[in-house]
Amino acid sequence: MAKHLQDDFAAKHLYLEPPYRAEMTLETMSELNALVDLPVVTEKTKTYRDQFMKDGFYKMDADSISTLIVPVQKMQVAPSPSLFFACGFDNKHITLDQLDAFAPNIHDAASFSYNMIKEINRLSAILGKEPTLSWDFQAFIDTKGNLFHIDLDGHFDENKKLNYLTQKKLCLGFLRRVHSKSFRKAMSVGIKMAGVKSQD
Repeated sequence: MAKHLQDDFAAKHLYLEPPYRAEMTLETMSELNALVDLPVVTEKTKTYRDQFMKDGFYKMDADSISTLIVPVQKMQVAPSPSLFFACGFDNKHITLDQLDAFAPNIHDAASFSYNMIKEINRLSAILGKEPTLSWDFQAFIDTKGNLFHIDLDGHFDENKKLNYLTQKKLCLGFLRRVHSKSFRKAMSVGIKMAGVKSQD
């Protein structure tokens, strides 16, 4: 999917190579389980979070003795600083919580806005062809307004009962909202900085 988005839409992503299967030892499993967290907890997700925090995100199969076969996906490190963007489930609250800290790092608000508009139009075209990607859509946005796709496996969980047209509209609407809020905050910071320099 990442190659498809790159080749057909000139979209950016953080995937380095196709996924592969590997053995996970008990030691590695314990280390990863200690790092796993569900940052947004609502009434809908609390039971789920409590369960996997208790039992561990990774668990051995009944027939396993000391290893578990898991898929491994190598990724590039996300640009820094960057804003985590998500429009599915309750993850959008993470985006909004990070926005105030992210926006002051945008040094060219006009260029950021121009690139974001291009990314919004690109995502609209992508979701027009691949509507299931709107389900649990996730990406990173850098300070130049570039959008990097991640977690593209969500489309494999296609649910015929979901209204992907509605989800597409919600996702694009939220991206426009994030663009607008980031741009306004970046402009506000720029004006304040210009005022401080003029006083000097």
